[in-house]
Amino acid sequence: MVNNYYIMDDYHIDFKKSKTEIYTELIERFNEYNSDYIKKLIDHLYEREYLIENISVPGWYVFISNEIQLIIKKIIKKDTGLAYQRLLIYKLLDNKVQLDIIRLIIEKYIDN
Repeated sequence: MVNNYYIMDDYHIDFKKSKTEIYTELIERFNEYNSDYIKKLIDHLYEREYLIENISVPGWYVFISNEIQLIIKKIIKKDTGLAYQRLLIYKLLDNKVQLDIIRLIIEKYIDN
């Protein structure tokens, strides 16, 4: 029995998901996007404390990984929508309005 206790104790101490492993796993998961973009999203999640240091491996896979992936998907969807709106406005106003006015419209109404 004593040996089993030590095994379980080691299990909780040694099996931590490192920050590097989290970055690698999420970048691989979202490999269809630019890795620098995904890194920035992960940095943002650490800054906002959606992600923390010293996450246990079981905790990562059971509780955190899926939720983080959903958050990243939502951010990507929002960013993609904003990029599409910017592109659409530029396309609609191209050659009819000066570039400075297009930028002002985008900054005021889309990049809020």
